[in-house]
Amino acid sequence: MEGQEEIFAVDLVPALKKGINEYNRNMFYVPEIIKKRIGENRDKYYSEKIQSKTEINWIKTDPLGYIETASELNKINSDFRKTVKFVKGWKNSCKLQNEEFKLKSFHLEQIITQYFLRFHDLEIFDSIFVFFTELKDKISHPRILDRADNTRYIDGYLNELTDFQRELIYQSIDSVLISFENIDGIQDIENVINTGYYKRHGKNEQFLFDQKIPTLIDSDLTFKIDGFIKNLHGFRSFNARLTVTNGVVDTKNSIDFRVVKNNTSCNLFKWKVKNDANTPEPRGEITDNTSSKITEKTAYKGTHFVESYAIKDGICVAKDRINVIVRK
Repeated sequence: MEGQEEIFAVDLVPALKKGINEYNRNMFYVPEIIKKRIGENRDKYYSEKIQSKTEINWIKTDPLGYIETASELNKINSDFRKTVKFVKGWKNSCKLQNEEFKLKSFHLEQIITQYFLRFHDLEIFDSIFVFFTELKDKISHPRILDRADNTRYIDGYLNELTDFQRELIYQSIDSVLISFENIDGIQDIENVINTGYYKRHGKNEQFLFDQKIPTLIDSDLTFKIDGFIKNLHGFRSFNARLTVTNGVVDTKNSIDFRVVKNNTSCNLFKWKVKNDANTPEPRGEITDNTSSKITEKTAYKGTHFVESYAIKDGICVAKDRINVIVRK
């Protein structure tokens, strides 16, 4: 965009017909210069070839095959194209926020294509969730062969990623999944796409998506937790959420966190305890619990929270959180 004007760049390259694909469409040879970025990279490449008087290599491609596959999938299920648009919007946003974000749009589209080729009835929520929860594994090494040349991988560039670039991608995946986990209506979609990067606080911090558990909150269900604070010197317990303490407690106390309202018919509770990021033990792990209660000690000052999830048939249908401020 330049102000209110949308600018398009058109890339023209010579192509020689070479063979027919399964759709009875032409395949082509194109100069390998197509792998270079438009602008200075190509100009420099051409200049070096001219000065050294060496020929430009040509590579076999099947652009019409990719187009036909995408077109057929979209006719079967329009959520294919919606998923691609969502993921490309996320990729572009990450790139705008940090030039070191190196994932390529075409590569991401082919990952999505593989999902929809296997499961024609995928819905957009499921396809996006599966895409992002499996993406870290998908980019561990090249694995998608080129349609026109089975000796090349379209994701071969993954071998060139630095440790920093790969970690940046991991942070962007975590960030979009955290936003996706907390989405509240269609109006939040743009915020999810533009969520940026998230660096985990310590090696133990976990999220439901790490366990491949999607969050689909049912607003008709009731699920509430509360904390009951017990002074270790024997004073009476009192309620963390509703009393005048407003969740403020001293160190050297313990709190019983319990589910106090629940009509979800869930078959599993999960609990997450997250300490202040500045504490010696930020924690953030997620644990299973067949009971509706956990006990925690207030060992570190700072702002903490405890969150409980109602899991039914592998889906988080409800959740609740209590913030706890611990002071000395």
